[in-house]
Amino acid sequence: MEEKKVDTRNNGNATAATRAKNKYRDKNYDRMELALPKGMKAEIVERVKEGKADSNNAYVVAAVKEKMERESEC
Repeated sequence: MEEKKVDTRNNGNATAATRAKNKYRDKNYDRMELALPKGMKAEIVERVKEGKADSNNAYVVAAVKEKMERESEC
């Protein structure tokens, strides 16, 4: 197993670029942890590789939007 390398260049402080990216992310996105049944993540990754979405996140967002649209039609 590979050990994770710890970046000690900034003594644990974020660079200006990282702070800017985090500020943009916090302003424009809501974040949510997602727990999937074992194996479902691998299925999503495979579908993304097949070109069914640009990213894992895009695949999940599209699925959630599709379900929300179906529910609002009822």
